[in-house]
Amino acid sequence: MSYRKRTNYKKRSYKTRNMRNNNNSWFWSLIDFDFFGISESIWRRNKSSNNELINPLAVIVIIVVIWLWWLYTNYIAPNLIIIKHYAMMFILIAIVLWLIYLLNRIRKRRIDKFISIQKEEERIISMPSRLLKLENKINSFTPTKYYKLEEPYQIELLGYLKSNYPEIKMEESKNWSRPDLLIDNIAIEIKWPTTMSELKTIPDKIIRYLKTWDYLVIVLFNIEIVSNSKKNIEIYQEWKSDIYRTFESQKDKIFIIER
Repeated sequence: MSYRKRTNYKKRSYKTRNMRNNNNSWFWSLIDFDFFGISESIWRRNKSSNNELINPLAVIVIIVVIWLWWLYTNYIAPNLIIIKHYAMMFILIAIVLWLIYLLNRIRKRRIDKFISIQKEEERIISMPSRLLKLENKINSFTPTKYYKLEEPYQIELLGYLKSNYPEIKMEESKNWSRPDLLIDNIAIEIKWPTTMSELKTIPDKIIRYLKTWDYLVIVLFNIEIVSNSKKNIEIYQEWKSDIYRTFESQKDKIFIIER
């Protein structure tokens, strides 16, 4: 009896393999695919027991779908107009809050700009006349051409200032400090191009130079911190504010010029 059942099983398996190898093999590949965790056994019945093997996950999915349909028909559909009304109110509130945030941000920027202008005016008023003249002279300087290195800018600026400041010197070393240019007790540091890595060296130079000289003038050519021009200005202004905040007690001795 057991031998007959085994033979029938072998014949059925052989028949099944032949069917899968014919032109309809794509159909059997779909049946073999474990769809939502339901194996091949859910698509066919066991002839010996007539019992269907159903994956529990399939039952859960069906129950969830039925529950969602019941929820929609009993609660969501009858109150659809009210839901739309509340959704519209939520969107309007979000727009109003966003506009308030935007206006506050614009207002803060204007206040910060006004404060920075005031500070700059106060700085110019308290600035010694000699330093003010030097700053105006440097601001009027224009290089003859574009250079890839920093040294040609030092040489050109040296020649430009020498007519008004004959005592100017280049890279005068003193107490392990060597600014690019030196006019009596005023050290001048030049940066080209002004990248973030160059800006990071400024605090150390401020500490060392102000131990030896009374004033430090920092000339920054071609500020290129990031490629985005708007973001570039924001990052630079934040860096500049941090410098004056860090050296609060010496800010009257530090002058930063952007070119």
